[in-house]
Amino acid sequence: MIAIIDYKAGNVASLVEALKRLEQVCIVTNDPLVIQSADKVIFPGQGRAAPAMAELKRTGLDTLIPTLTQPFLGICLGMQLLMEYSEEDNTRCLGVIPGQVKRFQTTEPVPQMGWNNGYYFVHSYYVETPARYTQYRHQYGGQWFASMIGKDNFFGVQFHPEKSGQLGQHLLKQFCEIGKVRPTQAIPAIDLLNGKCVRLQQGDYNTVTEYSTDPIATALEFQNQGAVWLHVVDLDGARAGRPMNQAIIQELVQKTNLRIEVGGGIRSVETASQYLDVGVDRIILGTTAIQQPEIVGQLINHYGTDRVIVGLDMKSNILSTEGWTANSGLDLKQVLKQLKSVRTVIVTDIHKDGMFTGPNFSLCQAVKDQGFDVIVSGGVGDDADVERAKQLGMSVIVGKALYEGKVKLLPKGFTKRIIACLDIANGRVVKGTQFTDLRDQGDPIELAQRYEDQGADEIIFLDIMATVENRETLYRLVSRVAETLAIPFCVGGGVRSVEDIRRLLLAGADKVSIGSAVVSNPKLVEQASAQFGAQCIVVSVDPKWNGSFWEMYTRGGRTATGVDAIQFAQQMEQAGAGELLVNSLDKDGTKQGYDVPLLHAVSQAVTIPVIASSGVGTIQHIRDAFDHTTVSAALVAGVLHSGELTIQDIKSHV
Repeated sequence: MIAIIDYKAGNVASLVEALKRLEQVCIVTNDPLVIQSADKVIFPGQGRAAPAMAELKRTGLDTLIPTLTQPFLGICLGMQLLMEYSEEDNTRCLGVIPGQVKRFQTTEPVPQMGWNNGYYFVHSYYVETPARYTQYRHQYGGQWFASMIGKDNFFGVQFHPEKSGQLGQHLLKQFCEIGKVRPTQAIPAIDLLNGKCVRLQQGDYNTVTEYSTDPIATALEFQNQGAVWLHVVDLDGARAGRPMNQAIIQELVQKTNLRIEVGGGIRSVETASQYLDVGVDRIILGTTAIQQPEIVGQLINHYGTDRVIVGLDMKSNILSTEGWTANSGLDLKQVLKQLKSVRTVIVTDIHKDGMFTGPNFSLCQAVKDQGFDVIVSGGVGDDADVERAKQLGMSVIVGKALYEGKVKLLPKGFTKRIIACLDIANGRVVKGTQFTDLRDQGDPIELAQRYEDQGADEIIFLDIMATVENRETLYRLVSRVAETLAIPFCVGGGVRSVEDIRRLLLAGADKVSIGSAVVSNPKLVEQASAQFGAQCIVVSVDPKWNGSFWEMYTRGGRTATGVDAIQFAQQMEQAGAGELLVNSLDKDGTKQGYDVPLLHAVSQAVTIPVIASSGVGTIQHIRDAFDHTTVSAALVAGVLHSGELTIQDIKSHV
C-alpha cells in the first residue's frame, strides 16, 4: 500500500489516478500511524513551502518523515521540503537531504512552466544539493538545477511524473515496483588509452580515433553541458587485465562534480574496492562477472546493487570478454542466468559500436524483459536514438556520436507550449465569435483525450457561461478529466473564492484560471497564491482596444471596467499570479491571428509566463506570436475542433 501525504494543498487526484493506472493501492492520509505502516510513501507536489510545513508540524509529520525507512518519493514541492532550508517564505524544511531551495534569477519567465527535456515542470524555486545526491539535472534560464535527487530511501523529482506522459509513468512504475527512481539519461563516455580520450570501432584496438589529450577538460565540458554521470573505460586496463589509468580516474573524481562509473581491468575485489573507496560511484565488471561470479556477489553484499553493474558485450548473441578480444562461448540466455544478484547491466552490440547505425534495441529489450535495468551502448547515431532509449525506459551511453556533434546531452531543452482550449457551456464544448453565437463542438472528455493523443502540452477548460449564469464550475467534469488525462490541465469559469480554487485543485486540476472575480477582488489572487503557490494560479486578462488603451472586460466580455489591461497584468503579477491568459476580445473567434501588439505589451510588462489566446487561424499566426513576442505558450481552440489544424501540424512547423 502506498500512502500519499495529505497536506491540504497537493494535487492528489491526478497522482491517485496515475497510480490506479499502474494498478497500485493507495490512500491519501495525514495519519502518522498509517504513513509509518505503509509500504511506500509519496509526498505530492503543489503549494507553498510555509503553509505546507505548517500543516506537517500540525500533524506531527515534520518529525516523523525524517525517520521513515520505507521508500519515499517527494514530487516538486515535496522534493524541495526534503532540503534544509527554502528561500520561499524563509522556511526551515525537513532537513532529510543536505541542500537549499533558491528562487530562479533569470530573464526567462518565472515560474518555469512547461516541458523541459521530456518532463513537465512548474516551479519558481530550484534545489541546490551536493553532487552525490543529484541523480539528474536540467537547465532553465542558464541555471542548472537538480531535477532528481536521492539519499538512502528518500528520492525526489522536481518535475511532475504524473503529468509527464510515458517517461513519467515509467518513473512512477519504477518507484512502485522497486522503491527507487532511476532517471533515463544520456551518459557521456570517456575511453582512456595512453592517457587520452579515444574511441575504437567495434572494439578494434587497431582503429583508434583520438578526440582529446585532456580527459579532465573533456569531463568538465560534459559537466557544463548538463551531464550528471560519466562513463569511463580504461582501455589499457581492459587489455592488460589490471588498472592502468587509476591516476586519471582519481583526478576525475576530485576535479569534477560528476558521478563516475568505471570499467576496464577490474578483476579483483581489491581493485574494485580501491575505486569505490576513493569516490567512484559504481564499477563495471565484464570478464570478471563471468569468470569469477563470486566476486560480483562479494562486492554486491558489501556495496549494494547500485554500485556494482555488469557490462555485457555481445557479438552475434555471444558474449565477448578480455576487452572484446575473446569469445566466451556463452549466449545471452546463459549469461543472464549467472547474473541473478545484479540489477543493472550495460548492453553493447559490438557490431554496432562506432557505426552510427543505431543501438540494438531488440537485444537491450530482451535483457530488460528479464527484469534488469538496462543501459544502452554502441551504435548511437543521433538524438532520435537517445530519445528512443529513454522512451523504452533505458539510459544510453554516448561516445563517438557526442564527440562528432551528432548528439547533444540535452537535445530538447525547454520548449514553448501548445495548449488546446475547450470552452464549456452546459457541459458541452462550444465555440463562437467574441463570446456570442456559440456552436456545439462535442464532448469535452473525448476532445481532450484526442488532443492529448495528438501531443498537446496542456489543456484548458473554460466554463464561459458560469459567471453569467451565476453557477459553480463543473467539479464533476474536473474529476472525470483527472481520471482520463496524463498531461496538465487548467480549469476556469465562475471561480470566486479560495474555497472554489481548493475544490478544483483537490478534484484534480493542476491550475485554476480566475477571471471576473479578481477584477473586483484583487486580494483573491494574493490569498490563493499564499495558500496554494503561484504556479497553479492563472489570471485571465480579457481586454478590448477602446481607442486609447486596452480596457479590461468581465462577465464573458459583456461588462467594461475602465481598467487598463497592462496595469492590471502588472498588479496580478505583484499579487502572486503565476501565469496570465491573455484573451483579445477583438480577435476572439475571428481566425485573423493573435493580437500581437497586445501580447507584446503584456509580455514585456511582466516576468511571469504569458499565454497567447484568441484569433488563431493558421500555423503562421502561432509563429508570429512566438517570433514577435515573448509569450510562453499559444492557445488554440476553434481550428482544432473543426479539424483545420492538428497539434501534430502545429508542432511540426513551429
